[in-house]
Amino acid sequence: MAFIGLRVPPDAARLLESHEVPGERLSASDMHVTILYIGKGVPVVELAKAMVASYGVATRTGPLSLSIDRATNFPVGNDGWPIICRLESAELQQLNADLRAEFTRLGLPFNNKWPIYKPHVTLSYLKEPQPEGFAFESLLPGPLPFTVHELTIWGGDDGDGRIHVNIPFVLSPAQRMASRVASRRVRSVPQGP
Repeated sequence: MAFIGLRVPPDAARLLESHEVPGERLSASDMHVTILYIGKGVPVVELAKAMVASYGVATRTGPLSLSIDRATNFPVGNDGWPIICRLESAELQQLNADLRAEFTRLGLPFNNKWPIYKPHVTLSYLKEPQPEGFAFESLLPGPLPFTVHELTIWGGDDGDGRIHVNIPFVLSPAQRMASRVASRRVRSVPQGP
């Protein structure tokens, strides 16, 4: 499996790991936010192209300040019922859109199985559904803020255990805002005949 994402910083991941969550837990070192799922069995040559595309996006992105504030679940999948923490973030939505646009521009394939992006951190997988009335809200005592400074690409010919590439974000938050304002101005300038 190959994907582009953000590692949950160790201190935030340890706090998430310390909360009692039913099901088969993910370890703190495995906690991440997927930004773009590339696919299964992706050859290393294709991952090299994904690195180029991701680098291009990272040079136009700065560190992201994120916050997890509630736990919930997704519908059942191949691994069971995922217990997740959602992240509400316009910046994550923009990063997902930027990567999709760059992959499309470069003619690189990516998996569009989930066309609506729902950023989250998976905490565990349940083999059996929880009884009605299970309170996910009790899993986290309040918002958990954290900052990420780089994209990570996981993948390889034989799965995500082969390659981990970290690509630092380049822009400061002020530079990122100025860049967005400038790009809006360019798009809104009327073009003559």
